[in-house]
Amino acid sequence: MFYKVIYFIFKIFAFVFHGYKSYGTENLPLDGAFILCANHVSILDPFYMAISIKKRMVRFMAKKELFFFGMKQFVTALGAFKVDRGKTDITAIKTAISVLKSGGILGIFPEGTRNDNDADMQAKAGIAMLCNRTKSTVVPGRIFQKKRFCWFKKITVVIGESIPYETLNFGDGKSEDIQRVADEIFEIIKGISKPVKSKNKTAKG
Repeated sequence: MFYKVIYFIFKIFAFVFHGYKSYGTENLPLDGAFILCANHVSILDPFYMAISIKKRMVRFMAKKELFFFGMKQFVTALGAFKVDRGKTDITAIKTAISVLKSGGILGIFPEGTRNDNDADMQAKAGIAMLCNRTKSTVVPGRIFQKKRFCWFKKITVVIGESIPYETLNFGDGKSEDIQRVADEIFEIIKGISKPVKSKNKTAKG
């Protein structure tokens, strides 16, 4: 219930202050587990992605620094779980696998941190590792915004076509294969384009 209330409030916030729009939601699987991944610009990105998913909770990995008293209870109630980005966090990996094995939606930002200046960053291998371990579908998305957070700047979320596990070539599953697949997924995210509005006008006779 708490998740639904925050979902509703943030959706209104996004529409009013950011003219929020989403496209490609027809690409989302109707049921079953999948990994939702996108570029990462703002601290509010998990909310922007979550309100694109109707009726289902998205469980996002969140940096451990957010789990202090007060904030910890809030983000946990929203389905987030902490990850220590400074090491291989076995507990976070087990939680992520559990989410997918139980048919849930796992939210990940492949860059691993915010990138508000469009720097050329490499994807972390975690997304591909989890996909390979759980045989999960990957759903790429892209958030279009100019800064980490700026009032009244438009936010657009575009959901790309689902990537079935069977279409990803993990080879022998070695570390280089996992990194290659992670890079390929991230390239797909970066290749998602923003819909262009038609400017066709009726010709005057």
